[in-house]
Amino acid sequence: MLPGLDFIGEPIIYVITFVTLLSAIYILFLFLEHRKNFSAPQPKVLPKISIIIPIYNGVKYIKSCLKSVKNLDYPKENLEIIVVDDGSTDNSYKEAKKFGGVKVLKKEHSGKAASVNHGLDLAKGEIIGVLDCDSTVERDALKKMVGYFEEKNVAAVVSGRKAKNSKGLLEKFQEIEYMLTLFFWKNYSFVKGLFITPGVLSLYKKKVVEKVGKFQDNVTEDLEIALRILGKNYDVRCALEASTHTQVPHKFKDLTRQRVRWNYGLLSNLKDYSFLFSRKYKELGLFILPSTLLINLLLVVFFTYIIVTFVFHLINNMYLIYLTGWETYLLNLLNYQFKLNLWKSEFFIFMMITIIFAFTLMIYALSNLKVKINLKTLFKYFVYLVSAGYLYFYFWIMTLYKFLRKDIKW
Repeated sequence: MLPGLDFIGEPIIYVITFVTLLSAIYILFLFLEHRKNFSAPQPKVLPKISIIIPIYNGVKYIKSCLKSVKNLDYPKENLEIIVVDDGSTDNSYKEAKKFGGVKVLKKEHSGKAASVNHGLDLAKGEIIGVLDCDSTVERDALKKMVGYFEEKNVAAVVSGRKAKNSKGLLEKFQEIEYMLTLFFWKNYSFVKGLFITPGVLSLYKKKVVEKVGKFQDNVTEDLEIALRILGKNYDVRCALEASTHTQVPHKFKDLTRQRVRWNYGLLSNLKDYSFLFSRKYKELGLFILPSTLLINLLLVVFFTYIIVTFVFHLINNMYLIYLTGWETYLLNLLNYQFKLNLWKSEFFIFMMITIIFAFTLMIYALSNLKVKINLKTLFKYFVYLVSAGYLYFYFWIMTLYKFLRKDIKW
């Protein structure tokens, strides 16, 4: 019989469980400390805002997007809407032109960042909003966001992003993920640790963007500019109650492509902004960024171990069958007293404490995100908790494959 692999697997699982438990405890402490500050501050003034909507072949989305923006509860004289058509080959430009009170620009195809910058050059607002064309906003979203800019040093505010078309199993997975991510974003924002400003409506102070530099042509430009803002010692806030909705992929192929791009962007941008891993940036540099990388690394290592172990035992069983024959093998299998060395009592207790703690934190998150909690909801989120790792592992393996091939075209 071939030697076992428990001597490798046990320390891996101990480390993963410890890091997961530590991260959950950290988030819980942040939540308990700042739970009274979850509500959006009431703005004293309503500044002029320019919302820039870059679009490329988004004719099927632009109508609902512009309708929601036009319907915003915000003084019309203080709201400028700019659509930048990035050389679309469909009727996006014509569809956008149907809306009155919207400035529609057209340019040659050069990417999202260039489109946003083109709109930025012509924007008159002191606050700049960036909104993907496949997204919609709730009527009170802007009023729930602008109050944060009255706080000292705040340069950007992100909205409460939610999945829009959550009907199928894959969309439900993303709906749950987006809700839980939003809870993490909110808590990270209290300690200058929110390091992304997604395109599903993020607001920026125009003078700060012009100071730190405009949007760059980047795989994940929303992550890059957030890291740049944090690197210049500005803050990014999360307006949990400013609900926005975005289309999510409904095909596994499209979801994989999206996540590989996100993962690749995370790795490349954290490499470029490695100076943020420093005591100077406190929680961001000492815990949030390192734990983000470490958890994803351990995820890959753990599931690689699972696959290797499966193959190992498959080969081991084939070897036993070769030596003893099918009849002896099956007889021994029926008489075998199943014993998993990995599940020692102290490890089992440690792992169960972690799962229970993580699930309790999830319930806290849902209650503060105003999600109706019932048995169906709890079951759905528990299934996500115990199964999501398999998908994330696949996405990271595909990311590494793309990285090694240097295939970075999107």
